Amino acid sequence: MLRKTGLQVVALSLTIIVSSAFVLAQKRISFRRGASSATLNGSIEGKGYTEYVINGRAGQVLSIQITSANGAVLVNAGSASGKNFNVEMTGGDHLLSIVNEGRGATNYTLKVAIR
Repeated sequence: MLRKTGLQVVALSLTIIVSSAFVLAQKRISFRRGASSATLNGSIEGKGYTEYVINGRAGQVLSIQITSANGAVLVNAGSASGKNFNVEMTGGDHLLSIVNEGRGATNYTLKVAIR
C-alpha cells in the first residue's frame, strides 16, 4: 500500500513539473502603458514552434500579422491560422502558436494589436 502511494506521489510530482515547464515556455505578450499593439522579433528552428500568451476582454478583436525571412512561418490562434488575420477574443488568455513550416531556422516579426 505504501509503495503504491509513493508511486502516485511521484507521478503527480512529475505531472506538475512537466505542466510548469510548459507554462514557463510560453512567453506573455503585454503592451506598454497606453498602447494597444506590440511588435515582437524572434527566431525559430526549422519545423519548430514557439508559443505566446495574450490577454484580452470578450468582444475585443485581436489583429495578428507575422512575417519571416523564409516566408514559411505562420500563427495558429484557436481555430484561425495564417500570416495576417483577426480573431474575436472571448476574454482571458489566448494562446498563439508560431510555427515554422520551413526546414531551416529563420527570424520572424510578430505584430499584434487589440481593439
